[in-house]
Amino acid sequence: EQQQEEESLLSLEDSILIAIKGDDVLPDEDEGDAESYLASVIENYVQDCEMIVPLASSSSSSSTIIRRNDDENSFVPTMHVELDGGYVKYPTLESKAPSYWDSSTLLVFDNLVDDDLRKRLLDVVLGEDSNHHDARNGPNPLRWERGNLMDVPENDDGGDAVVVDDSDKQDTTNTNNNDGGTGWGLKDEALEEICFEFHDAFQEMESILSEYVFPDFIVSRLPEVVLGSSVTPLTANAPTFGDVFDYHIDADPNSIPSSPWTDVFGRYPNRAAGKPRFMSCLVYLNDEWDNNNNWGAPTRFVDDPTVDTNDVEQLQLVTYDVEARPGRCLILDQDIGHTVVAPNKAAAGRPRYSLVWKLILFPRTIGQDMNMKKNILQPPGNNKSPLLWPPTEYFGSANQQKSSSSSSSTEEESKISDDLLLYQEQENRIIDRGDLEEKLMMMSPNNNDNNNNLKPIQAYKVNVRGTGSAGGFGVSPGRSKNKKSSLKAEAKTHSKVLKRDGVVRIDNVLS
Repeated sequence: EQQQEEESLLSLEDSILIAIKGDDVLPDEDEGDAESYLASVIENYVQDCEMIVPLASSSSSSSTIIRRNDDENSFVPTMHVELDGGYVKYPTLESKAPSYWDSSTLLVFDNLVDDDLRKRLLDVVLGEDSNHHDARNGPNPLRWERGNLMDVPENDDGGDAVVVDDSDKQDTTNTNNNDGGTGWGLKDEALEEICFEFHDAFQEMESILSEYVFPDFIVSRLPEVVLGSSVTPLTANAPTFGDVFDYHIDADPNSIPSSPWTDVFGRYPNRAAGKPRFMSCLVYLNDEWDNNNNWGAPTRFVDDPTVDTNDVEQLQLVTYDVEARPGRCLILDQDIGHTVVAPNKAAAGRPRYSLVWKLILFPRTIGQDMNMKKNILQPPGNNKSPLLWPPTEYFGSANQQKSSSSSSSTEEESKISDDLLLYQEQENRIIDRGDLEEKLMMMSPNNNDNNNNLKPIQAYKVNVRGTGSAGGFGVSPGRSKNKKSSLKAEAKTHSKVLKRDGVVRIDNVLS
């Protein structure tokens, strides 16, 4: 079944260079056999390179999900934010337009992860029972290491790291002077443990993501083939007071290094139709986080198209903060610029723990729209209708596009906008005309309304010699169809009346 799903998203629609060597011989049958053979070569290549690593699911977690999510809002985001908007040029399968509007998505769920699952996720990250962990003591240095959260791919030859984007580089300054690092990250052994060992809490969370948050896609962990072994599909961080971080992106399929991944899927804008979409899932893990006492440590997003990093005041206007709350879950496109913000002094040394899944959403069909549908299906056994998402909040450049239809960047986009306005105006006029005609047709000569000086439309009835008693284009009862000459004569007479009076009455149009 998994193989059938993978086949649905692989096609020869895109240009893929295939090397035929050794005993590989193209079938000399018809073109269909050759295409099937080449498709199988690509599929085998994808499997050999482990480009699709589907999220785990289990039957045991399903019953748990149903039991603890009686709240109908569990699978509906609390916030839906669009930001980082702009026109993108890319030849999609669905449209031949030179450019299309695109914006990045940020979803916030406050009921997706309950307290039990949050605790079990934290236990795995800490490597111990969180009930025995006093956060005020900071991260355990036996499991955590300052400055170990790099997320930068390395060259295969072991040379300098290949930076996906300059914004991926983090500031190495630290006001606390704690070993000079940027923040606490898991040590290599701990990372391998959370990424490659079985954890029931992780399996339950992945089941929720694949079955209920992204039901329209094949959801995969970020495969190693995309950015190399130095970028793990899961990671955790623990910023503390005084840490300083820079803005970065998790990944962008339009600028990733050359690899077997780009051989098959190429480089393309995130969210392009029919192409794998790069998204991340972040869960805040602390059992308490007191925003009323200003503990701080939000995740801060930046709207790149409108930001001026040299202007601090301007920077304040184009950033969007999401507060950290126990169990809160963020789903975001990986190409959104964002940064970790360190806790305030009021947090008394507590780290703000979080766990991140780096995901890729694969289409189930060729050319599939990769935008998420704005409704979430309820768990099995719930007979309620799907729930709609909350109103979308358009931020920064995305809001500029929404508020002004004249902000199109090309003449074609402006023309489309003008055509829509013209169509709306025509539609309104047709509705107004219909209302007026209805009033005219409803009037009666015997209307006693003194304020009504209008009279019903009186149409002249045309009788044409040779057209029969019907007086119209239809067939007279018991007679054969009118001859062409009679129809022509009748039409000519009707035309004269129409030109003179503006209205003509024609009876029995249909036989």
